Amino acid sequence: MNNNTEIVNRLLDLISEKGLLPTPLVKKLGLAQGTINQLRKAKNIEKNIQLRSLYEFLGANRDFILTGKGPRFVKEVQEPQINYTDQALEIEYLKKLLKAQEEIIEILKEKLKDTESKEIAEPKRKQI
Repeated sequence: MNNNTEIVNRLLDLISEKGLLPTPLVKKLGLAQGTINQLRKAKNIEKNIQLRSLYEFLGANRDFILTGKGPRFVKEVQEPQINYTDQALEIEYLKKLLKAQEEIIEILKEKLKDTESKEIAEPKRKQI
């Protein structure tokens, strides 16, 4: 068995372990239908972008996919670290976005109120 076949087999095992099927997964990621078969023949499979898309989507450990060594999934390698600076910036952005949305809602309420008062003052006439 060549190295590419072993890599593809590990990938297929992980796809199955996640309860997925290869063809719908490839389609979901926007890859060509024959992607998995093409990987078996790929040169420089380690740098193949389609392979990378697949293992990243699965949360698979790159080293495990390529060598069969190490943890199968990235989360087994290390827990993600929270960057509080990014989180604080995101919260600040969301607060500003919420405020802008509230302002838009108030403007729309005023326009609706103006429209309703005009309709009351000038009832629609029946067309003959």
